[in-house]
Amino acid sequence: LMSPLQDFLERLLHLFKPLGTVCNKGIDEGNAHRRFYPGKTACILGTAATLEMQLYDKALETKGVPYVTPSEEGKKALMRIIYDVVKAGKPVEECRADFEAVIAEGIKNGADYFILGCTELPIAADELKLPYNFADPTYALARAAILFCGYETV
Repeated sequence: LMSPLQDFLERLLHLFKPLGTVCNKGIDEGNAHRRFYPGKTACILGTAATLEMQLYDKALETKGVPYVTPSEEGKKALMRIIYDVVKAGKPVEECRADFEAVIAEGIKNGADYFILGCTELPIAADELKLPYNFADPTYALARAAILFCGYETV
């Protein structure tokens, strides 16, 4: 028997199933970047758990999109950006060096654009006004939800 919460979550998931997963929407967003940069390589950024679960890796592989992921030091820097700065409500400027180091590593490893696979990363990237190509799965999923509801987006 399901608890009322489990039942509610199952119904909610069923309702939003047509939207697809955040990973697939992120990949779709990444494919939009690929239209402008055909044959280019993505770099997956996210929490240690997101990267360990390889959700984006698997989604990218099914679409034939080449990708790289951060080193262990890069993963630690991402965790500092996400938890020690953005979630902690500190000034985003405090994570500039970490973010730029992660980006530099990705570029060194062949990345042409970056999938911001955590809801805090677009906040930091936007506030820091970083001049790189980003795919934002959160934006892509929100856009899909708006379209699914019958509205237009900008």
